[in-house]
Amino acid sequence: MESQKAKYGHQFGPKMENRRVIIQQIDRTIGYLVEPTERHSLTKHLSVIITSDHGMTRVKKKPNVTETILTNYVRFRDLVKFNIMDYKGFGMLLLKLGQEKALCQALKNADPHLNVYKEEFPKCFHFAKHKQVLSILMYANSGYNINGIIIYFNKGDHGFDNVHMDTKTIVRAFSPDFKKNHLAEPFDSIHIYPLMCKLLEITPEPHTDSLAVTQEMLVDSYDQQPEAEMQRSSALLKTVIGLGIVIGVLAILFVASVTYTAIHRKKEVSGFGFPMVNRCTL
Repeated sequence: MESQKAKYGHQFGPKMENRRVIIQQIDRTIGYLVEPTERHSLTKHLSVIITSDHGMTRVKKKPNVTETILTNYVRFRDLVKFNIMDYKGFGMLLLKLGQEKALCQALKNADPHLNVYKEEFPKCFHFAKHKQVLSILMYANSGYNINGIIIYFNKGDHGFDNVHMDTKTIVRAFSPDFKKNHLAEPFDSIHIYPLMCKLLEITPEPHTDSLAVTQEMLVDSYDQQPEAEMQRSSALLKTVIGLGIVIGVLAILFVASVTYTAIHRKKEVSGFGFPMVNRCTL
């Protein structure tokens, strides 16, 4: 389902003419999941979360804009040792030794839609300081792609700054565990992982996500009980507490009684505790 939608979105752009057909196909697929769930009475036992990995925006192409072509500014053979270019709006470069200054000078003010960072990346990108993250990061403004050696041809794409609405995704969830008709505040999709672990009652692997971000989407267990049921639960709790107190008092009295009897008998059999008997003389 996702591959076909993505294929047409990349090829023709997100505002393609047959996008309604693609949406109808997705809707039928979701219906294929929901219909048997309702038919087999599983709605009270099943949690469904519908989401995607990203949004998509229209890529600006010639002749409407001047595309960013790195080879117009950088001699890859002289400066670049290795590059990760997805030919979208993002890329990373590993430079040859001592070439940082030359590259920064070459890309400085090269293109108004190109943003270049050296090690100090924006925090919102969540890039860790890891050996697999290269020293130079580039990203283009929304809708502008970065062309390296190969000229990019897609009319729709993702991988841009997700601050823009068309690059965001959606989250739709329903089950007895979720509040009905609840509109959640926007959140990063990585936080779905601890939410799924909670619903499945499994211990999550070490992660940097937070259940607190999605907790407000869930129904409090006490909110699910009708008022009468809550009153019965409260009465039952009070009865159990009362019985516990009575049993505790009886247990104390029993112990005290047994202790008293044991002490009394001990006094009778210790020392001269035997009763005196009249002796007869002949």
